[in-house]
Amino acid sequence: KKLVRCSKCNVRSIYPIPSEKQLSTYYDLYWENESFSSLKSLFKSQIIARKKYISSKLLNRKHISTFKLLDVGAGYGSLGVNIESFLDADKIVYDAVEVDSKAIDYLTKNTKIRKIYKNIDKIKDKYDLIILSHLLEHMRKPSEFLHSISKLISKNGSLFIELPNKDYLYKTN
Repeated sequence: KKLVRCSKCNVRSIYPIPSEKQLSTYYDLYWENESFSSLKSLFKSQIIARKKYISSKLLNRKHISTFKLLDVGAGYGSLGVNIESFLDADKIVYDAVEVDSKAIDYLTKNTKIRKIYKNIDKIKDKYDLIILSHLLEHMRKPSEFLHSISKLISKNGSLFIELPNKDYLYKTN
C-alpha cells in the first residue's frame, strides 16, 4: 500500500483501495485497545469546539422546545457524554449512528441517547444539527454519503463536518 496524490485536487489516498473485508477487519479492531477515558484528553479540544458550536445554535433557537441532534459515527460518545453540560441541555434530543457493538453498549449506558441507528437509511427523522466528526474520510463514496445525510437535515438545520488535522496536538484547552 502507498499514498498517492491526485494531480487535480491534491487529495491523498491509499492505493490500492482496501477491500471491504480489509476495512471491516480494521474497523472491528479500531477501538479494541482504547478506552473512552484514555481518549478524553485527546478529544478535549474537539469537544470544546463542538460544545461552543452547538451552544451557539441553541442560542439562536431559544423559541424551540426541542433541538434534534444526530451524531453520525458517534464512537464512544465524546459529544454525548458531555451533552448535559450544554446550555439548555434539556432541550436536546440526542440520536446517533454507530456500528461498533462495544461503542453502542457504552453509549446506551453512559449517555442520554434517544435512538441509536446502525444505518442512516433507516432514519426517518429530520435533525437541527448533524455532526460528522472524523467520519467522512472513511467513506468510500463521500459524495453519495453527503447526499444521503442532506436529506436528514431540517429546513433551518446545519451540518457540522470535522476532518482530520493535527491542530489538536497544539491545543491545551
